Amino acid sequence: MQFDPEKIFKLALKIEKYAENFYRTAAQLCQEKIAGKLFLQLAEIEKKHYQIFTDFQKNCKEIRSDALCTNEQLEYFENLAKSQVFPDTGEISSLIRNGPFEKILSYALEREKDSIILYLTISQFISPQYGKKEIEQIIQEELNHVFMLTGAINQSPR
Repeated sequence: MQFDPEKIFKLALKIEKYAENFYRTAAQLCQEKIAGKLFLQLAEIEKKHYQIFTDFQKNCKEIRSDALCTNEQLEYFENLAKSQVFPDTGEISSLIRNGPFEKILSYALEREKDSIILYLTISQFISPQYGKKEIEQIIQEELNHVFMLTGAINQSPR
């Protein structure tokens, strides 16, 4: 099966937009100042990622669209597209209002891990001249989000 860069970048754009919205909403609703700052910082980084993927989408015709995906990879992309890595604003509000702070951080941590898996998979289909370095930079930044969220979880009162 063929890798369809346009579909994949649309999915990545959706993930980054939902992630930005998640973190902005979390920052607004969160009672803890330190957490609010963390969520705003993460929102700004996700906004930057959105712009990078927007640029990729503009140039996706130049990306290795002749590359083949395994059935498992295609199923993964399709399942990810059906679900949202990050929820919509209503679900975010409910999660934040009904859950302890640590639960919100853990939820965000799992979503960041899902993003990393997607971007690692995408990077397999991107050649160096068409943005592999940028994808790898996003992966590293998402990994830094994992570290930041893990640190916040470890520092939260239990």
